[in-house]
Amino acid sequence: MDNKEDNKNKKAVDSKNKVHDSSITDVKVKPSAESDAKSKDLKDESLSSKLDNESDKSDKVDNSENTDSVNLNEEVRDSGDNSENAKDDNVDEYLNFIIGKKVGMTQLFDEDGSSYPVTVIAVEPNIVTQLKTASKDGYSSVQLGFESATQKNKSKAYIGKFKAVDISVKSVLKEFRVNSSIVDLVKVGSKVTVGAFSVGDIVNVSGVSKGKGFAGVMKRHGFGGGRRSHGKNSVMRKPGAIGASADPGRVWPGKAMAGRMGGDNVTVRKLSVLRVDSKLNRLFVNGSIPGANNGVVCIKS
Repeated sequence: MDNKEDNKNKKAVDSKNKVHDSSITDVKVKPSAESDAKSKDLKDESLSSKLDNESDKSDKVDNSENTDSVNLNEEVRDSGDNSENAKDDNVDEYLNFIIGKKVGMTQLFDEDGSSYPVTVIAVEPNIVTQLKTASKDGYSSVQLGFESATQKNKSKAYIGKFKAVDISVKSVLKEFRVNSSIVDLVKVGSKVTVGAFSVGDIVNVSGVSKGKGFAGVMKRHGFGGGRRSHGKNSVMRKPGAIGASADPGRVWPGKAMAGRMGGDNVTVRKLSVLRVDSKLNRLFVNGSIPGANNGVVCIKS
């Protein structure tokens, strides 16, 4: 019995202690005036530091904008210098020839409504790749390069020609005879543009005509062919006799016969320039020119 009573007393004491502990934990300590002042000071310091950081960032942004404006001004100056250099390198006033590419045909209308068939030629700026003089080469000429090419299928000798003068490799080269005085005014690396021509100029356009393959005499030379009636058989498109008998006993050289047609170097002369588009680098020539679309042509006034 005594042991039971002792156990009950112990449990009661433990429960009292637990209640006392829980009351201690539930009690909240009220902040003092000093702690409030310290927290306010810390908040003020944090706000001031944030403001300082923001001002530093704004200063950095302003500095970056200033540097960007300076860089832009420098770029503008550089572009101005480049434009001046481009003007110096332009030799349109000295040369009257250029290499271009046939785009196709269209028509233009004047104020009266009259239409004119024209051929559009794409004329990208040509580069002077070589100059020949009478003292060194026996004659004076200017060589132009047209359209940049990849070095994959070009020989080392061909590539070395352009590397020696610090020019990008060109796919088309054409030489034009000029007076010796013009060679002195032009330098390697100069540009020739559509500005070399003006409206009303008379030009000659050279190119390679369309290939037709092996053609007969009617298509190639305009023969009339043989009779289609009165007992004639398989002579409608034949050339007929090609020469005399025992005298001269041979076929004269140059006799018009069937053969390979087209693919020849052809020049169409006295074509007038109706429009010059310097923005798109286009030349509008009245009439047709030899070759298919995208074919390379040479224009000379």
